[in-house]
Amino acid sequence: LYLLMDTNVPFVPDSQRYLPDSRQLSLERCVQELEKHNKKYVIISGSWEERMKKAISEVEKLIMPEKLKD
Repeated sequence: LYLLMDTNVPFVPDSQRYLPDSRQLSLERCVQELEKHNKKYVIISGSWEERMKKAISEVEKLIMPEKLKD
């Protein structure tokens, strides 16, 4: 499972991220490649807190399938 971060929050530079003006293009390219290779992904959006909750929820679905029943 790939967790892709949407571009709806301000860019925060660090040593791993670059091209702040090309974020949407980068996201679109990632989606294209994942779809081309039939990889499962989820786009995570919302506030920082909402993103964290969604990311945790998606990972829990993988490692604790019984959570799907909730």
